[in-house]
Amino acid sequence: MVKFPDLFTQKLNSEFMIKPLVSVLMITYNHEAYLKEAINGVLEQEGDFDLELIIAEDTSTDNSKVIINDFIANHPKGNLIKYTRHIENMGMMKNLIWAYNQCNGEFIALCEGDDYWIDKYKIEKQTSFLSANKDFMISYHPAMVLQKNGELVPDFITENFFKSENSNQLDLAIFGNYIHTPTVVFRNTRMEIPAYFKELLVGDFFLYLLLSKNGKINRMPDYSAVYRFQVGFFSSQNAEKIRNDFKKSLRIFYLNYNQFSIKLILFLRFQNSNLFHRNTFIEKSNLSNSLVLKFRYISVIEVLRSFKNFLFRHEYSRVYGKRFIYNILF
Repeated sequence: MVKFPDLFTQKLNSEFMIKPLVSVLMITYNHEAYLKEAINGVLEQEGDFDLELIIAEDTSTDNSKVIINDFIANHPKGNLIKYTRHIENMGMMKNLIWAYNQCNGEFIALCEGDDYWIDKYKIEKQTSFLSANKDFMISYHPAMVLQKNGELVPDFITENFFKSENSNQLDLAIFGNYIHTPTVVFRNTRMEIPAYFKELLVGDFFLYLLLSKNGKINRMPDYSAVYRFQVGFFSSQNAEKIRNDFKKSLRIFYLNYNQFSIKLILFLRFQNSNLFHRNTFIEKSNLSNSLVLKFRYISVIEVLRSFKNFLFRHEYSRVYGKRFIYNILF
């Protein structure tokens, strides 16, 4: 039996602008095999807060619609789901932007339809931290990685990128995306996402860059989500195409972004032709016989990373190191 929302409650919510504390943003396309875990992980959240689940389904060709409607009709918390199935396929970035604009909560949590949460108190932990620390814009945590063979292992994708309890926009620009999408909760500042975002082929890293302009990033210790490795969007693309898509998006972003220091670093990242397959390139090249090639191979980004690691190896030196780098770039 389909559950209808209480009309009186609907009227009150409309008139008095009662808003949830958290909006969970879930974009999905052909995630039939994964959607149940994704939705369950959201609806199982516990804590003293109101939540809405925004599901933006981009005209899937599988049974995603049936699965979502079944949750709405039969799950005890099905009324928390706000489901939209687009008439025509929008594409990932346009769908993300559309869903972002539907979020009414004070905070927004991300979980795409092929990932899922494994901690019932994930949202409570992250929103509690952000509520108590107004200078932080983003909260994230490490993720477990589910491999194609079904093995669940600690993150091996971003673990060596950058590890610090507190980080910022500069860290992201230099070290790359060390944040898995289903781990993120951020403040809903009603930021207007720039028009050029629709042209990007990947979006999460660049969304974090925009958000972190207005506040710091916190890393929580618990493994509270699962990221599926090489499924969905990325399963149908080879590593070279993924790398090229990222570089195209990188170029679009730095050409349109107006903060000089970040723009410069992203430009240098774009110029690094070996981005993302450095180890493979070493194995295929006889660099040991050519000192010139070795120097050509070392990019400015690698120097920046090493320099920042050296400066920030102790927490107390982060402030001075960061100030020094900003002075160089400005």
